[in-house]
Amino acid sequence: MSNIKLVGQKELAAQLLGIDRKIRVAVEKKAITEVNKQIAEKLRQNAPTDSGALIKSITHKTKGYRYSHSNE
Repeated sequence: MSNIKLVGQKELAAQLLGIDRKIRVAVEKKAITEVNKQIAEKLRQNAPTDSGALIKSITHKTKGYRYSHSNE
């Protein structure tokens, strides 16, 4: 099992809130997409290889939703 440790989360969140919303959303989506890629790759590496169907079925997709924050 993998352990993930996130360091500097509060500082990063504060910095992201200080930049333009469009840029912030793009940066957040890119970061989430990269994490999703890494998770999918790790899952593929650890999946059984009987027929290969499970490995082929492991994918990632990042979807954005429109919402409003009260503090924006």
